[in-house]
Amino acid sequence: METVFKQAIRLMSAAALLALAACSGGGGGGAAPATAASNTASSSSNSNSSSSNSSNSSSSSNSTATPPACSTAVCITAPAAASAGGATPLFESGAGTPNFSTNAPPLNTVFPLTIAALQTTQTSVKDAGITSGTVTFQGVTSSGGTNYPIFELKVPSIGLDAPNLSGSGTPATLSDGSTANAVSGVLNYASMGVWAYFPKSTPGTNYIGEALTGYQTQTGHVPASGSATYIGSNGSAQGAPQAGGVAGQIYAPNAAGTAVTGGGIGGSASVSVNFASGAVSGQLTNMFSSSSALGTNPWNTVNLSGSLSGSSVSGTTSTTAAPANAGILGMSAAATGKFNGALYGPNVNEFGAIWSLYEPTSDGGKAVLGVIGATHQ
Repeated sequence: METVFKQAIRLMSAAALLALAACSGGGGGGAAPATAASNTASSSSNSNSSSSNSSNSSSSSNSTATPPACSTAVCITAPAAASAGGATPLFESGAGTPNFSTNAPPLNTVFPLTIAALQTTQTSVKDAGITSGTVTFQGVTSSGGTNYPIFELKVPSIGLDAPNLSGSGTPATLSDGSTANAVSGVLNYASMGVWAYFPKSTPGTNYIGEALTGYQTQTGHVPASGSATYIGSNGSAQGAPQAGGVAGQIYAPNAAGTAVTGGGIGGSASVSVNFASGAVSGQLTNMFSSSSALGTNPWNTVNLSGSLSGSSVSGTTSTTAAPANAGILGMSAAATGKFNGALYGPNVNEFGAIWSLYEPTSDGGKAVLGVIGATHQ
């Protein structure tokens, strides 16, 4: 059965292109995710369409996308580091901590997000300036034999309020005609996901981003010595010994240098944490890009180097030359970025992070934004 991480890759592959297509004709983003529905989930309906709680999504604070200043036809600039906006995370409470597999969080539990997003037009991609958001747990639904969380996603800075959103990727029509969808890749204590928002009020302004939350390890429960390895193997399902993986999206100029092209990316993660020194290191391997326009191709190995503070992790990302046959979505050794995240669970059970890469190029730049989920070995 396809895992949520692999569904997330398909969502990002579809949404990346849909976001750009919605920009190209001046048509609103409202119709675009309806096409994505056939690509991202077997369910064809969602209760969001009738919800009266989504009125905030029509906020007048949204404005038409202003492309970054560039001298090229295509302009792609660097994503900012993921942020929780100073919000206090939900911490685990020991053995009785709720989880996403056998002891669900109480209904209406509000989880602050570590979040990052990109704003897209047909010829530009830039950081969306989002620094905070929340999800409110509203229950669980089943689709195709798999359980998915139902939640309300709020991102105030872009006027997004999407109640009853399914983590299956099913597109939801909000009360103002805007649309949103998301795929949530849950482990036991950590939940990471990819989401897309197509505001009807501002055609051509579309958002695609990552979110991370869960029951973060209390600082007092982080070991003072020893080390741990966390592995997320190519989207392995919740409960598997190496549950987790990598999912996200990439944007680059098309071959002609006249417009942005994009797709989803995926792979495996291996991260080491030294509790004595606080050093964090790792790699994202077996990476691939997937695009309906460009197909599935091998992609860059990504290096992680950072530090542990309390139970939070942060650091930098880098890569070497792209593998053979990576195509125009491959990145060079000039690409660099950041990661931010945390350890989750009462026994530092899981690792989660949002990561980025950016490469300045002569034809407009390349940008990547993704999530990592990995399990203690």
